[in-house]
Amino acid sequence: MYKKLLLYISIFFIYILIGCSTNKTDLNPTEKLINLEKITVSETVYSIEDFEKFGFKVSKSYKIKNLPSANGAWYGFWIPPEENSNGEFVAFEIRSYPSHELAVKDGKFFADEVSGPKGKLKSSEVSWKEGTADRRKSGFNYGGGGAKLRPKYGSYIIYSNLVILCEGVDEEISMIRCKSLINKLINIE
Repeated sequence: MYKKLLLYISIFFIYILIGCSTNKTDLNPTEKLINLEKITVSETVYSIEDFEKFGFKVSKSYKIKNLPSANGAWYGFWIPPEENSNGEFVAFEIRSYPSHELAVKDGKFFADEVSGPKGKLKSSEVSWKEGTADRRKSGFNYGGGGAKLRPKYGSYIIYSNLVILCEGVDEEISMIRCKSLINKLINIE
């Protein structure tokens, strides 16, 4: 009887050890993108259709008349893998350019202007007015008080020919979400 009990306990511990030794990159898909920086060159030119293939939902297509060099700009939603437990969609704004060089040269300024803690929130303040209302979020002050508008996008990335603004209360959360989106994009090719 003790031998059987010892065997079951041994099997149980082996099972636990195997389960605990899972590679960290299997747990967090964003860890696979070690070399992804805020601005990353890629040889591939992407379109919005590449995102729709894996479930990105386009909500709006913006007019790009006053967005220099842009091929298109879209507002949409996607559920990052690390947030599947609550099933909430996260907002992204994807802007497409003919090349990486043009995305950096003509897109960076417009992304800087509306993202981060000092992101501009009013149409009267921004250079490209299209979609301004979509780039802000209501947030309550700590310690009570009324709601205050804040930027929806904590940060952005420029990946290949794309400028992608990613929802997040701060740069860290926003960058995790940006990396998750790009990770999904490059893993389905």
